[in-house]
Amino acid sequence: METPLINKENISKLSFPFSDVLNSIDEKHVRFEKLKTAMILGNGFKHKVKIIFRDTRLKQMVETTLWFVSEKHITLKSGVVMPIGCIEDVIF
Repeated sequence: METPLINKENISKLSFPFSDVLNSIDEKHVRFEKLKTAMILGNGFKHKVKIIFRDTRLKQMVETTLWFVSEKHITLKSGVVMPIGCIEDVIF
């Protein structure tokens, strides 16, 4: 099943799960490292990445530039904020 693509402007309308979509500490570490790399690519080279995430209903994907990563949230281009815990994968 293909993951539907969503516009980053619609992300603020979504609800996200309270628990992390990843279970293992190793998976969470890999995700955080990928997010930091995506931030460097976004800030330094304006490179877009695909972020696969879950809201409370389904798995979705957004293709955008990642501007900032904190321990709990990311900020996409245009100031859209998402919790890290909803992110399954980052594709460069």
